[in-house]
Amino acid sequence: MNFISIFGVFALVFSLSKADAALIDFFREFCKNDLKFARDIYKSDIYTSVARLDNNAGLARVLEHSDAINHVLNLDCYESWALLDLANDKHLFRPPNRWLLFTSDEELEMNIRGKVGHLNFLLDTDVTIARRVSVDGFSTFILSEVYKTAVHEQLIFKTMGFWKVNYTFPNIYYPTSLRRKNLNGLAIPAVMVVTKNESLNLLDDLRDKYVDTASKYNYHLMNHAMDFINSSAEYTVENTWGNKVNGTYNGMLGQLQSGKSEIGASALFITAKRWPILDYVSMTTPTKLRFIFRQPRLSSIRNIFILPFSAPVWALLYGFLAITAASLFYAVKFENQLEKCEFVKKKRRKPCKYLRASWSDAILLTFGASCQQGFFAEAQGMAGRFVTIVLYGAVILLHTSYAANIVAIIQSSGTLIQTVSDLLSSPMKVGVHDIVYNRHFFQHFSHDPITEQLYQKKIAPVGKKPAFYAMEEGIEKVRTGLFAFHVERGSGYNLIRETFKKEEICNLHEIPFLQPSGAWVAVKRHSPYSKLMKISFRRIQESGLQNRGYLRWFANKPECDGLQSTFVQVGPSDICLSLVALAFGTVSSVLILLCESASFKRKKRQAKLNDSKNKFLKKKDLQLVVYNDLQKAVSQPPPYKKSECSF
Repeated sequence: MNFISIFGVFALVFSLSKADAALIDFFREFCKNDLKFARDIYKSDIYTSVARLDNNAGLARVLEHSDAINHVLNLDCYESWALLDLANDKHLFRPPNRWLLFTSDEELEMNIRGKVGHLNFLLDTDVTIARRVSVDGFSTFILSEVYKTAVHEQLIFKTMGFWKVNYTFPNIYYPTSLRRKNLNGLAIPAVMVVTKNESLNLLDDLRDKYVDTASKYNYHLMNHAMDFINSSAEYTVENTWGNKVNGTYNGMLGQLQSGKSEIGASALFITAKRWPILDYVSMTTPTKLRFIFRQPRLSSIRNIFILPFSAPVWALLYGFLAITAASLFYAVKFENQLEKCEFVKKKRRKPCKYLRASWSDAILLTFGASCQQGFFAEAQGMAGRFVTIVLYGAVILLHTSYAANIVAIIQSSGTLIQTVSDLLSSPMKVGVHDIVYNRHFFQHFSHDPITEQLYQKKIAPVGKKPAFYAMEEGIEKVRTGLFAFHVERGSGYNLIRETFKKEEICNLHEIPFLQPSGAWVAVKRHSPYSKLMKISFRRIQESGLQNRGYLRWFANKPECDGLQSTFVQVGPSDICLSLVALAFGTVSSVLILLCESASFKRKKRQAKLNDSKNKFLKKKDLQLVVYNDLQKAVSQPPPYKKSECSF
């Protein structure tokens, strides 16, 4: 066997050229003249490593080169089968390693089954056996690939063609994943996640699509992938994706880590901790986690009674009222009143027909006019009446605009909540769909300050039960209002379409939150089915089956029919502030009345006391005058008069 023949087989099997910087472990092609053969290959710019297989040291040296990917071995040489056992223990039959085995054994297939049947020549193994035969005096190599579809299956020998000088069999250049895509009905162990047991009876049913939506969707994609490779999945069901406990995973990840299952039929997120045990195949499920809620009425968040006018309009309105009150005061003050007002006459108050020139009357009249209320007095002169007419005319126009706007505001829901910060500062309650990945993301990936505050204040406050709800309960809270529910968008809208009325759909809104990458289908690490699964799922994407399945299982946001949202009843929250203002005014008026009554009674008692004191003083003064007169009379007796009688 000369160098040209051997190198031709190299180029055919390994697809080598002078530009390749491949490292070939040359495992004793011939028991003789191996150095000459290696020297000839080296001259062709192909780097080689040569080892003798006549002792254990040589076997160990061969396997030291972990970066070598192309291996050549002569099965007719001594200790070649021992080398294959060592290579199997070191997993050197996994991709990207490729093996070329030379032999001249005419009973190859019969003899090799008993010797390599225990080796892991699995579906992704690239092992080619070149059996030399002589045809018309020329060396010809019959090339056969050998592999097993599963560990417990029998070896499959498949003739790919032959090689001789100036002839090449072309189909050998196809990769193994394309040459072995027919598994002849093999049942591959797979594991899927189902959180609700009733979902197992509804995997092929479109009822209750909102329950385990992603698992049902990926279940159908997996069945399509199995159809592409003519196999089936033997499913194991778990209720969780898996967490690490004492160094090992439970759930679906535990099945893949232990090797009990080859394929994960339920998509999962990519995390750094999962890389050592998984090979990710394809992103099948775009994950759209949202806070879904009904935009609350403006009355539940803002004071709707100040919304009809903007801040500049309110400022101008207050300025206009202040100017009007001042104009009215000065007009009344300086006009010639036709008659004077008397407020107290004969100890009782009488209504005044005309305004007094006082700030209190001017302000009360202006404020009453702005509230469409009258006043007990009116301006007497032409100037005061003109100011009053202008005031009432302006107030009528303002009330017309205000009433029209307030009705429109009551009927609208508004768009005040647009971000997570708005949600945090609003009076809305917050809940989260009680599913494994939601608890994981909120507890481990909430590094944003706003997210932490939201979780600590509204989702899981200290001393209270965390707000994790079942899908049905959370969506029902959304329907009743003032509640935001964090859920996978497609699953949530599936239930909303079934439970919401048409008029309740129109004010639905959503806020993106905790946006992880899409969920991927994965296989166990170094699974022989990894490449086949990647090709199958790529074909599913290209054929449109994945998009069709997504639209079938994940609902979009329901469209609003505007005709169903033309009337909204006024609720207590809409008039709450007006009732508060009314109550405040009532309480204030009662307090003022009590103060005035107390003040009046105090003044009355004081006046009565003063009258009594004055009467007492007058009486005392009178008594003092009488007493003085008596004293004076006593101190000055009447003059003596002579008797006119004579004796």
